[in-house]
Amino acid sequence: DILPNLQEVDLCGMQHMTDEGLQALADCPRLTYLNLTWCVRITDAGACPVAAACPLLRTFSTHGVLGVTDALVEALASTCKDS
Repeated sequence: DILPNLQEVDLCGMQHMTDEGLQALADCPRLTYLNLTWCVRITDAGACPVAAACPLLRTFSTHGVLGVTDALVEALASTCKDS
C-alpha cells in the first residue's frame, strides 16, 4: 500500500485527473471519503476499482462526472454489502 493510512481525499475540480491516476487510490484501504466532483475525465474504469477496493468508503461524490454509470453504484453496493 502506498498510503495505507489515507482516509480522506478531495479532488473537487481536478479536471485533468484521469482514470489511471485515480486507480492509485485503490491502494488506500482505509479511505472513507472521496470527492471527485467535477473531475470530468473520470469514468467507471477508474472509479469502480477504487469503490471495490475501499470497503470503508462512506462518501463518494461524483457530481458533474458524466463518465460514471450504474456500474459504479453496483460496485459501491457490493463493497458495502461485504463490509
